Amino acid sequence: MFEFGRSIPVKVTWPFLAVAALIGFLNSLNLVGTIFWMFVIFVSVLFHEYGHAIVSKLFGQKPRIELVAFGGLTYPEGKKIRGYQEFLVVLAGPLCSLALSILGFWLFSLPQIKSSPYAVYPFLFGFVNAFWTVLNLLPILPLDGGQLIRVICQGIFGFKGYAISAGISIFFAVLAVVGFFFLGQLFLGIVFLFLLFQSIEIYRQVKKMGEMDFSEEVKKDLAQAELLESEHNLVEAEKIYRKVIAESKEGFCFSRASEALAKIASLKQDYRQAFSLLNPIKNNLSLHSKKILIKAAFEEKDYPLVIEMASQVFQEEPGPIEALLAAKSGVMVQEPELAMQFLKVAIDMGIDKSVLDDPLFQELKKDPLFKQIMEE
Repeated sequence: MFEFGRSIPVKVTWPFLAVAALIGFLNSLNLVGTIFWMFVIFVSVLFHEYGHAIVSKLFGQKPRIELVAFGGLTYPEGKKIRGYQEFLVVLAGPLCSLALSILGFWLFSLPQIKSSPYAVYPFLFGFVNAFWTVLNLLPILPLDGGQLIRVICQGIFGFKGYAISAGISIFFAVLAVVGFFFLGQLFLGIVFLFLLFQSIEIYRQVKKMGEMDFSEEVKKDLAQAELLESEHNLVEAEKIYRKVIAESKEGFCFSRASEALAKIASLKQDYRQAFSLLNPIKNNLSLHSKKILIKAAFEEKDYPLVIEMASQVFQEEPGPIEALLAAKSGVMVQEPELAMQFLKVAIDMGIDKSVLDDPLFQELKKDPLFKQIMEE
């Protein structure tokens, strides 16, 4: 990769050049045509991203540009800007692409160029930028058209507007995929299929977010608490985590803070607190937090929850302790066959067979299936 620019740093990655070369070769099947297409793609993408970056800089941000495999990204770092300013930042990119398109067609229209053997080059330059501008303005995330819809929806509906724009993105991405495949445009169909998957993932992530996840102050507090935790300053970290929970009440930051507090509580063997923190968000837990919840739920005698969470954990990373707790819970909810299956897993994974002497398992030993399962 290589970099240039001080005021607006630009990083060009090798995957960008490789994809540009591939597109160029597929469209020309010769060296000169490949070089031309690489030039068109480089100038077009860079000029487009400069449009975003320059307007972002005018609003006091510190943008940087990165040219990646399938296009470019402008990172508008620094202070948060208002909705209408963000709208203008997003819109500036397509406007720059449109300007390049007009330039290409204008050069093509000049008599001395139009009559030359090189007329195809400015025409293609104009056509590529015009075509890309139209595609890029489709209301599909993360394209600029999708970002414009997101800014509008957030301006009308607040933080819920992000989820609404993601839903709109999915709808139009499906139409685009079906349309391009129907027209025999395999490459574009695959590209928009990829964008469809991205839109679906964005929708799933946004649905987990809360209003305060967009608050820079809350995110800063969360980062500070995580830093204090990494430095083993658990007392101060716990205070800030509680502040984040009180301020956010839902969403990503709320879940992260709740999981962190539950981890601290489990270190203190305060399983009641860990249970109260994790149970309300049990569907959005990390693997480690799921394991903490299994232990906490067992201590709080919520045996059905132990079995439920153990079944989830076993799909990711089976563990002997979780299997043993699930086996005991199976006995408590009077599901002996389930208990025996979990118990067998625990023993197979290294739990000492002395656990079989637990009075809780004495009734299991009388079951005819017990010996059969243990010997499988």
